[in-house]
Amino acid sequence: MGHGDVQRVVDRLAAELARSVVVDDPAVRPLCTSPHYGDEDEVRVRAVLQRDPGPDAVGHVLAQGVTTWTRAGVVPARPDIGMHRRVCAPVRYRGELLGLLLVMDADASVTDAEVLAVEAAAREVAAWMVGERRADDAAALAGESLVAGLVARDAHERGTALAGLRAAGALPGEGPVVATVLAVSPDAAPFDREHARIALRHALADARRGLRGPALTAVRDLCGTLLQSGPGTADTARAAALAGQMVAAVVRVVYGRIACVAGLGDPVDRVEDAWVS
Repeated sequence: MGHGDVQRVVDRLAAELARSVVVDDPAVRPLCTSPHYGDEDEVRVRAVLQRDPGPDAVGHVLAQGVTTWTRAGVVPARPDIGMHRRVCAPVRYRGELLGLLLVMDADASVTDAEVLAVEAAAREVAAWMVGERRADDAAALAGESLVAGLVARDAHERGTALAGLRAAGALPGEGPVVATVLAVSPDAAPFDREHARIALRHALADARRGLRGPALTAVRDLCGTLLQSGPGTADTARAAALAGQMVAAVVRVVYGRIACVAGLGDPVDRVEDAWVS
């Protein structure tokens, strides 16, 4: 990118403003953070320590419509989750959203001139991020397409996915495999498809971190897929509880604007039979 170039922009802006700064990806996961400037809140501390601000904070940021912004705006405070007000500038390159640059503004004292500096920094960050981000996204989307292909109805697509994952060394080992599929749909207008996909990714990532065995995840269109294997996989009660947790995580991130349901398959012996599950 390099990552160090973005970090230098973040650190310089933070020093100029004497405020804490972070660059997040479009899913509000931190990529680069500045040192604290005495203005940190509970959400920022969690994000720095866990690399995740939590579903309530993510949902609050996305609920402001930040993925559609073209200029800097304000993310209001959420005292109930320990979150101060922030100024947020979209990091875009030729219209494509690469991330979000957020500056702490607990007392609403950021000036118009400072907002312009934040927007200028966001443009500089975009120039550094664009090349690496596109390469990373292309690789991630290719991998997700293969994982989603494992549960496709079309036999040819399943075969291609199986061969691709096997060649990449990404298939789980022997043992029971269970497929869980999450599906989202509008529960209130307006319906933000990108917000829905981000919520699915957060729920799948949280679930994957809590599993003891191997897992594969994918988001395609408005569906999320989790394929889990290893210890405890055949425990249907445990799998059902995890599915419920994922649905709850999606609902928290989408702020109740989008409905989510989960489909849970029975354990199967081989990953190539996951589509039956």
